[in-house]
Amino acid sequence: VLFVTAGKPNLGLGLTILSGLANMVLDYVFIAVFGWGIAGAAWATAVGYSIVPVFALFYFWKPRTELYFVKAALRADVLVESCLNGSSEMVSNLAASVITWLMNLLMMHFAGEDGVAAVTVVLYTQFFFTAVFLGFSNGVAPVISYNYGSRNKEQLHMVFCICMRSMAFCSLLMTGAAIVLAKPLIGLFLPDGTAANELTYHGYLIYSVNYLFAGMNIFISSLFTALSNGKVSAMISMIRTFGFTVAGILLFSWIWQMNGLWLAVPAAECATLVLALFQVKKYKKVYEY
Repeated sequence: VLFVTAGKPNLGLGLTILSGLANMVLDYVFIAVFGWGIAGAAWATAVGYSIVPVFALFYFWKPRTELYFVKAALRADVLVESCLNGSSEMVSNLAASVITWLMNLLMMHFAGEDGVAAVTVVLYTQFFFTAVFLGFSNGVAPVISYNYGSRNKEQLHMVFCICMRSMAFCSLLMTGAAIVLAKPLIGLFLPDGTAANELTYHGYLIYSVNYLFAGMNIFISSLFTALSNGKVSAMISMIRTFGFTVAGILLFSWIWQMNGLWLAVPAAECATLVLALFQVKKYKKVYEY
């Protein structure tokens, strides 16, 4: 995020890719070659994660960009405001764990181990698609913040319109890609012809509909964070996850069993989109985007 804010997004991307590659290569070296077992996996993760912050420490030590280290005073009000403004992202991460646990629990009840395997594969492959939405939203947030802070209304309006259109296009593209690539992606985890594979494929086609709405929800939540309105952003995230999704999982699984579980997330995302678009319209005159 700091590299993006400093106008060096490609450097941030390169370091992130390097971090991931280092993690994968060291996994093999530490586990297969050195025989360190689980400890080797932990060391590989630690080394991979350390690449970005260690490089950033030296990079921002000197004033190469507008961002660099200076002697700072403790400002509790700024720290508290930052934490509150980022509460929506916190809620999203907390909710992901709760929702995963809940879906695993119910899938075990309805379909046993095959059901747990199915929901695990679906949630893993979800990262392939939501990463696009998250990357776009995080990347454009500093641009929105900068134009809002500088009171450049015309530029802010243009950026907002481009983002909404882009996210609508990406949503259609990701949904189509999820449906087309369903079989190959599932095949990476489960062999063809097995009961678990068929169960996963059936659920995946239903679950993939959520990408039509999820991208816009992620962007709008990020939009309000960028505008320093953490309350609205957190409210959207809270209702989207702990509200609509959890309620949908419990209600729909009670009515339609496994099909209800797959349908819960798309229904929750659709309901959240209605709420999110209402908030966008409500605050249009306040932020003049």
